[in-house]
Amino acid sequence: MHLVTEVIPKHGYYNSSPFRGEKEEAKGHMKMVMTELEKIVDVMDVEESAKREELIKKRRKVEREREDVERERKRISDQAAAELELPSAPTFTPGEAPVFEVAKSFEGEKQGL
Repeated sequence: MHLVTEVIPKHGYYNSSPFRGEKEEAKGHMKMVMTELEKIVDVMDVEESAKREELIKKRRKVEREREDVERERKRISDQAAAELELPSAPTFTPGEAPVFEVAKSFEGEKQGL
């Protein structure tokens, strides 16, 4: 019986002044712990946000570089195509096959053999 009364306090014990002091101290300690945890969570959120922003910046930079490379490739290919275009070059219709001198000479050698 003695152990039960020690474990389970009597009615009104929680409102007694010694326990109230402990209760207020515990509340203050918990408040301090919660404040520190909130600070840690805030720091983690800021760090995570900074990492996310860093990744977004890197991704955008890579996309811009890729677009620049594609523009440069297109510019070079357009320039090369413009250089290769000959204004006096003959154009052929789809049914026509151009005859080159090399092909004529090859046929001549072939017949001579």
